[in-house]
Amino acid sequence: MILLAQKEYLRDLLIKHNQTVSVAESLTGGHLQYLMSSVNGSSGFFVGGLTAYNIDQKVALLKVDPLNAKECNCVSDQTSIEMAMGIQHLMKSTYSIATTGYSVPNDKVDRPHAYVTIFDVEDGFYIVRLLENRDFENREQSQQYFSERAYMLFYRYLMNKLTRK
Repeated sequence: MILLAQKEYLRDLLIKHNQTVSVAESLTGGHLQYLMSSVNGSSGFFVGGLTAYNIDQKVALLKVDPLNAKECNCVSDQTSIEMAMGIQHLMKSTYSIATTGYSVPNDKVDRPHAYVTIFDVEDGFYIVRLLENRDFENREQSQQYFSERAYMLFYRYLMNKLTRK
């Protein structure tokens, strides 16, 4: 669970450094955007987000490579990177976060897995994490779990980068 104090600290850190974040979601279905926007003053750092659930929207809006997306059903490190870079370009943010993956088992995979990418436009740097497989009772539990993991990955990245300045 993300604490209010963590949300406020992230907000204050980004605003202090005049930096922004945007989000492209598939796997997390809007939960990460909710976490970003649920703190007072979020418009000072959170410029917006997009939930693109199908391949056509990821290609059209986020400029994901259609051949790779079709081949991997949009679940790959490459797709995650392209989503993060696409939303950053669209929203002109300092950082972007993208999530893609399977929230619950389906006929293509036997266990859920997820990719999270953080893109830092200032440093031209990105981090991709394959999050561990977990068994979830339902899609909402999975979306909440993965959105919190993505949020905390971003939180720790910023703590390491910006508190050294």
